[in-house]
Formats: sequence, C-alpha cells, structure tokens
Amino acid sequence: MGYEHQGRLDFDATPLEDPSQITAGEPADFTAESAQASIDALVSGTSTFSDPADFRDLIRFAAQFRGYSPFNRMLIQIQDRGAHFVATDAVWKRRFNRRVRSDARAIVLLQPRGPVLIVFDVRGTEPIDETTPALPPEVVNPTKVTYCMSEGELFERWMNTIHNAARDGIRVTLADQATCYCGSARYIGMNCPEVVTRQVQTQSPKLRRTERFQVYYEVTINKNLPLKDQYSTLVHELAHIFCGHTGTHNAKLWPDRSVMPHEVVETEAESVAHMLLFKIDSNVQMGDYLQGHLDKEGRVPPGVSLNAMMRAAGEIERMGNGHLTKRRDPKDGK
Repeated sequence: MGYEHQGRLDFDATPLEDPSQITAGEPADFTAESAQASIDALVSGTSTFSDPADFRDLIRFAAQFRGYSPFNRMLIQIQDRGAHFVATDAVWKRRFNRRVRSDARAIVLLQPRGPVLIVFDVRGTEPIDETTPALPPEVVNPTKVTYCMSEGELFERWMNTIHNAARDGIRVTLADQATCYCGSARYIGMNCPEVVTRQVQTQSPKLRRTERFQVYYEVTINKNLPLKDQYSTLVHELAHIFCGHTGTHNAKLWPDRSVMPHEVVETEAESVAHMLLFKIDSNVQMGDYLQGHLDKEGRVPPGVSLNAMMRAAGEIERMGNGHLTKRRDPKDGK
C-alpha cells in the first residue's frame, strides 16, 4: 500500500493517554522513555521478538486474544507465552466459580488512570467445588472460536473510523483509481486553511451539531475496492499516521518518526493491519506481511517499535467501536 513518507509513541497501556497516570510508585529513574525503550528492545538485536517467527506469533496472539487492549495483549504474551485466557482472581470466582492456585503465575497489565491489574491464566486456576461448571469453548481454546463480521457491521466500523479520524485532523477521501492502487497517507502541515467536519448527536435525538477540525493529514482510499479492502487500506494508512511515519502535528499525541526506513514503517503498518483485520474475520489471509522487510540477517528490522504498533492498533480499534469525543485541548495532547 502506498503512502507519502514524511513521517514514538509514549509508553502507555491505552491509546493516546497521559503516561503520568501509570508512573506512580515507580523508581525515581523510571521514565516513559525508558519504559518504551525496554519494550522496543524486544525486537532489536538478538532479543526475543527479533526472530520473524516469534514476531509473527506475537502479532497473531495480539490479534486473536479477546478482551484487553492490544498493548496489554502484548504484555500477556511477553510474560506468559502459554496464556490463552486471563482474568482477575475476582472474575474467576464470580463468573467461573474457580480459584487461583497458589503456584499460579501473576501477569501484570496496565489500566487507564490507575496503577496495574493482576490477572491469571486459566492454567493457574482450579474448580472451587463440585458445582463448578465446565469451561466454555472461548476459555478452553479461544483460537478455535471463529468470527466473521457481517457487511453491515463492517460498514458501521468503517464509518465510525472515518468519523473519529476527523478529531485528529485526518481527512479521508475516496478516489477513483486503478485497482492496482490501494491508498496513501500524507502530512499536509500546520498551515492548511481547510477543515474536516463531522456530525455529532446531541442530547436531543432530533438534533445534531457540527464539529470542525483543521486538516493536518490526507488519507486517500481507492473507492473501487471492495469494502473489506477499503477498510484494510484505511487501517494501514492510519497506522502510518499514528506510528508517526508521516510526521506529527502534536508530539504529545504521537512523535515524528518520519526518518524511519521503509522496511520499518511497512513492517509496523502491515502488522497493525493484520491485527485489526483478524478482529473482523478470524479466517483472514494476508500473506507474509514481513516478506521483503527483514534485514540482511533475516531478522525483524531494528527500529520496529512494539510500543508504537500496539498503541496505534488500540487507537484504531477504539475508533471503529463508536463515537469518540474530541480531544479536550490540542495543546496538551488529550
């Protein structure tokens, strides 16, 4: 997929939130930058996820795992590569009548506006008594549970994503292009006089208000593609923007990573697209999205940011779920 390459996301469990919310109680030398570096080091040099097979497994896990943000799905895989369904001690007791064994491995996740969340995989639990029901299929073997979003559901997600893109000054345009062209994304700059608008429902069911945002980015999608391919292209191009590949209008939202080499930006954008397409069709086949982007040693190219990818995936996923309110103040990145 094409993009116009002009274009570090801060360490956080939730997309585009304030990292100060998760630093309470950390050592004095803990910083958002050091936390991000420790995550991204997992794909540099000879670290765990620099191996293409391990990297693919991580992306697949983040795509298949139900519940939690993509960032937290990544943390689950990093801490316990055998995990496939996790919940808190309270949830295991309340919903499944199971208790956490004393030897169970605790998995630490991050939660918005709070410290951490401790969860346990199903392998570390046991029935409380003889009344405990059998576990449902989505707990026993969640990867076997298939799902395919209907055309109507996909269209709603497509429209929600475009609607919410406006709040970051992203204008999405459908263009009449040849079938070999998918789409592109570019940073227009800070001085564009044009605006992108969206209609927002008010408290009155019959009234809507118009919100206007300055245009900073242009995403072009080939209107001749099938809807699923249009959505795939939209996700890919938004990933370029949210990973900083095209630049940034506000470094507090996402930093400028426009100097990253082609193999890095394409690995990140294609990985994000793979994760989110799997959410709409668990049987989706995208081919080998790493092919042609590995380094000379056959490893994932250094510079690929797990942090940026998971943050971008989480943001795009939320955009498709429904209306997101406009950011409170563009100056503080919220």
